[in-house]
Amino acid sequence: MSNHLKYLLLPLMLLLPFFRLHAKVAVVRASDSLAASERSYAASLARHIARWYDASGVDVQLAPDSEMASALNGSRVAVLVCMMCPSQHQLSLLRSFVRGGGKLIVFYSSSPALASLMEVRPLRYMKCDSGT
Repeated sequence: MSNHLKYLLLPLMLLLPFFRLHAKVAVVRASDSLAASERSYAASLARHIARWYDASGVDVQLAPDSEMASALNGSRVAVLVCMMCPSQHQLSLLRSFVRGGGKLIVFYSSSPALASLMEVRPLRYMKCDSGT
């Protein structure tokens, strides 16, 4: 590599960590629809997921389901955490989001409505055989 090219690339390489990907991800966790003990778990899992995206340089917004509309605004991906029983309003927001090209990732939900929206079929929980 020529010295001229090195001098041109070096400033760009130094600035790279300061640029974030513009594919915003919304991590939305269930809150009001869950028992207090489950809310704590959902919040903890959502924080972990948000940290993973953030550490990868992805612009991420963490929000409770009561703030879903604003979290989805401008996002390309929505990660739904523990959304066991989304309300009709939330499903309407998610339908619009998907119609607009948004993608869904769902953790810990067997909601038939969410499955339909994602064009998958939920299966019952299957216990893992430990091999003994």
